[in-house]
Amino acid sequence: MEMEKLIIEYLKTYKSATRHDIELLLMPKLPDILDETQKRNKLRNLLYDMSRRDKTVINNGKSGKHARWIIFE
Repeated sequence: MEMEKLIIEYLKTYKSATRHDIELLLMPKLPDILDETQKRNKLRNLLYDMSRRDKTVINNGKSGKHARWIIFE
């Protein structure tokens, strides 16, 4: 739940974020026992949960590198 709050706070401050921005924010906070691929998968799953299940964020733009995440209002 802490990571979701960090994403929401980031989006409130900067209005949008790329996947890269979110990775820079959260990768250092994930356990060191996970490798890079596992960390990226965890973040992907987190964004999926927040966008599909919780409906707190949405992908506003293209998919992939050009996606921009914003708060769903």
